[in-house]
Amino acid sequence: DPSGSALPAAITVKNTATVIAIGPEGGWTADELAAARSAGAAIVSLGDSILRIETAAVAVASWWRLTS
Repeated sequence: DPSGSALPAAITVKNTATVIAIGPEGGWTADELAAARSAGAAIVSLGDSILRIETAAVAVASWWRLTS
């Protein structure tokens, strides 16, 4: 989400289930973001550009592989 923080350069996830949710076309609603935050989700942004789902998924998968 554009309101989220930048992706970290590195992450540490060990023995923890992780969910990566890529927003729908048009973005997340305020209620959806609030629910995610209250559930402990970290909201991140992929930058200034709004990416298509196909591009966002590849970008996040590449980042995940490089940092975990």
